[in-house]
Amino acid sequence: MTTLMTLTSLMSLFAAAGRAGKKSSASDVLASGPLLRHPQGQLALRKVRYVRRFFPELDDLVLKVGLTRRAAGFADLEGLTLWLNPRKLSLQTIAHELVHLLQGRGLVPGGERSCDVFALARDVSLVDAMPYYLEIPANLADREGWLRPGAARRLHDLAREAVARRSAGHRQYIRWFETEAQRITMPSARTSKPPARPQRLF
Repeated sequence: MTTLMTLTSLMSLFAAAGRAGKKSSASDVLASGPLLRHPQGQLALRKVRYVRRFFPELDDLVLKVGLTRRAAGFADLEGLTLWLNPRKLSLQTIAHELVHLLQGRGLVPGGERSCDVFALARDVSLVDAMPYYLEIPANLADREGWLRPGAARRLHDLAREAVARRSAGHRQYIRWFETEAQRITMPSARTSKPPARPQRLF
């Protein structure tokens, strides 16, 4: 989910944190006061720093991160800010929003479904939850949307192949991905282990 934010509104929201020197331990991430005060704000920032390691195209960006409760997350397409909901925040959500920043720079094809594909293809460790916009079998995840064991690797590999197809000139790479994803079979939910939580990476 994306939105365009004015520079004035961004400046006002982050001014208090900036004046107070509330910069994260990583100089490339600046958190808003509301996010820092959230009970899960520090965990959210650790997740952002982890995911960002896989986006070298944004190394020149001092990334601002704010708090939202309206959605899992959304991004400023001018490349300034991520707005994240720390509650049950997945690495996939963060990767999706960072891909939106790449779209804003013209580095990735536009659109939400394209954004999902490129996020899934970035690194397998970031594929922890169901993407929002692609048609993927519901049985690949538990009731809360966390992917079941084995699903992440399958989706990641398909996404990488889809991106490669797009680079080779295949315009229907998203449809191809969705078709192949429908063929993924998983063990019964009764016999499979619970999905690993992303917190273990931080």
